[in-house]
Amino acid sequence: MASDMVPNHMGIYSKWVIEKPDYFLQRNEPPYPNYSFSGPNLSEDDRVEIRIEDQYYTRKDASSCFPEKR
Repeated sequence: MASDMVPNHMGIYSKWVIEKPDYFLQRNEPPYPNYSFSGPNLSEDDRVEIRIEDQYYTRKDASSCFPEKR
């Protein structure tokens, strides 16, 4: 049996993502010029938007960031 624990990671539906967005680094522009976030809003809560970087879906990149709510 193997186990993997990463205590500093959380799911996109985490209470902190929804209730404490100020705990996270936020920017008005993407961290890299080629990043874009035109995919669907994955959040079930109207207070936040959760969008995964577009290249994740095409398997060209795996962004570990989310855009600021617009």
